[in-house]
Amino acid sequence: MSRHDKIYTMLLGVIAFLFITAAISLSNFATNPRYPAETQAVFRMTVRIVALYIAACIGVLLIRVFAPQHRKWPTLGLNIVLVIYFPFGTPLAIYGFWKVDKDRKKIDDIPN
Repeated sequence: MSRHDKIYTMLLGVIAFLFITAAISLSNFATNPRYPAETQAVFRMTVRIVALYIAACIGVLLIRVFAPQHRKWPTLGLNIVLVIYFPFGTPLAIYGFWKVDKDRKKIDDIPN
């Protein structure tokens, strides 16, 4: 595992934690009786969307840690999903596209 792979895995854990805290905060808003029912429904919908991001991030994080030989394609798929999550997911996805899971052996074997 390269240095960039380790940095990406750590940042993926950080963004998963941020998603979890966002889901907790949004679920508190969704259950607040002071908000109208329509507003609570929007918060519940947003919690479900964030829960999908949480599941994707934790799933890829587990694959990256426990099955590193299978990490390339799940990471690519997660980067595609994260690219639309501005402002935190976009830079992580760009970093993932640019630096993560690059096979140095294949690059070094290319003749000049």
